[in-house]
Amino acid sequence: MVSIATARQPQLRPVAADTWRGGSRVRDEIVIVTTALILGRVMEGTIESMGLAGLVGGLDLPSWAVIGAVIGIMTIAAMCGIHQLVSMIVVLVVFMPLDTGVSDLVMMEASLIGWAFASMIGVTAVSVATASAMFRVPRAQLIFGPNLLFVAAYGALSVPLLWAANALLFGS
Repeated sequence: MVSIATARQPQLRPVAADTWRGGSRVRDEIVIVTTALILGRVMEGTIESMGLAGLVGGLDLPSWAVIGAVIGIMTIAAMCGIHQLVSMIVVLVVFMPLDTGVSDLVMMEASLIGWAFASMIGVTAVSVATASAMFRVPRAQLIFGPNLLFVAAYGALSVPLLWAANALLFGS
């Protein structure tokens, strides 16, 4: 009888080699994730120590404006070349500690919609670059064409829907 370890031995080496080679392709993403998490911690401490939370909280934005700001900031940041994870961490670090009247669930959903929009129209978004290369369409034509139109239409719909969901969840 052949043990499972012996039967899988020939497959282990190629899988390990492929994993090692593939690691070099995700190196940039790992750096971005690590840097974004460090940035988030630094911002969290800075906002707290400098009293900037009071400044942002003093704006007293209605919940629909907070939802729109989260989505909008992430979308605009992507058009400026900022990675979705970085913008997501920034908006969550700024808005989450505040009493905005937006439930955590709705805030997370707003940031996920912002991530999706950033992936559709981000200047450096991998999905935009891939679609551009696969279908031989210039990036600018994708970003400022149908993708931007979809983002505007879906964004105009998503803010009131999330606001209504927030009213049901949070009661405000």
